[in-house]
Amino acid sequence: MKNRYRKIAVVVCVLLPVALFFVTRVKLSWQPVKIAVLAKNAEFALSPDEKLLVVATYENRSLLRLLALTGVREIGRFRSQREISALTFSDDGKTLAWASIATTEHKMTNSTHRTGVALWDMKGKPRYLEMAREDLVYDRPQQLRVSPDGKTLWMASSDNLRAWDIASGKLKSQWRKDDLGRGSSFPYASALSKDCQFYFRSDDGGYTVWDVKTMKRLLRTKLPFLYDENPEFSADANLATYYGDAFTISKGIFYPIFETRTGRVLWRSWGQSPITIVGDKAIRQQTAKTEVLDARDGKLIRTLPAAPNTYILPFVSREWLYSIDDNHETLYRQRLQ
Repeated sequence: MKNRYRKIAVVVCVLLPVALFFVTRVKLSWQPVKIAVLAKNAEFALSPDEKLLVVATYENRSLLRLLALTGVREIGRFRSQREISALTFSDDGKTLAWASIATTEHKMTNSTHRTGVALWDMKGKPRYLEMAREDLVYDRPQQLRVSPDGKTLWMASSDNLRAWDIASGKLKSQWRKDDLGRGSSFPYASALSKDCQFYFRSDDGGYTVWDVKTMKRLLRTKLPFLYDENPEFSADANLATYYGDAFTISKGIFYPIFETRTGRVLWRSWGQSPITIVGDKAIRQQTAKTEVLDARDGKLIRTLPAAPNTYILPFVSREWLYSIDDNHETLYRQRLQ
């Protein structure tokens, strides 16, 4: 009998540390891990295969750095001719596109903004396409898209939608704000669907959905409290959310999640914690934790630890969740599922 207990004790002493090792390993794997330190207030884009990160520094927006996330090493850099204001990859990850701004001073000290786009295969020199006058583009990658067939580069800028023919480099179409109907309280609150078929734009008191091919408005929806904050679209622009305020003590701040093509509100999140839509998940960032919710119904899937003073990035990934600190400088990654 003593030998039996002795054998059991030996087995427990051997297996318990192994079990604790694996339990601890699994628990730590959900923790956010620092994967890159960028320049302060940098703008960046993640390649579709999540292997490359392109960074444009805030202090010197003309400098592009190409980083390999494996080992976080710099594998290339390029200096643009003009200030970079938005970055995006093509669907195949082989081409990087960016919007750039040039300013020309007038005699009366007024300035004229000219917006252009460039394409870079991350080798050699980029191609600069034809520029457009009197326009701005903001730091929102959903406003810059390469069409799935690789023939057209689209840009949704301040009150305009433009398309460049990639082969010739010429501007082939342009919608001006007068063509789009009502004015916008938030002209930067716009997005193109990933397939470049739909254009979503914030309007006064609501938003509109446009068919890019026919240039016809498919939907105009008036949403309450949209003037409080611009909508944030999912990466595929199928869903969106925005900051609203019910102006009551019992209700207060809320984030409705709605379908962009129908305007149907799916559910609402109440409270100060912002919502970011990542793929089919809605991520609610709180002080000490991150809640992963089903984007369609708001049901809690799991709770993750959160790095302090960070917010979630809308990078689309099946396995990982990306976040960055308030200074837009330190990039983190953690398991999403």
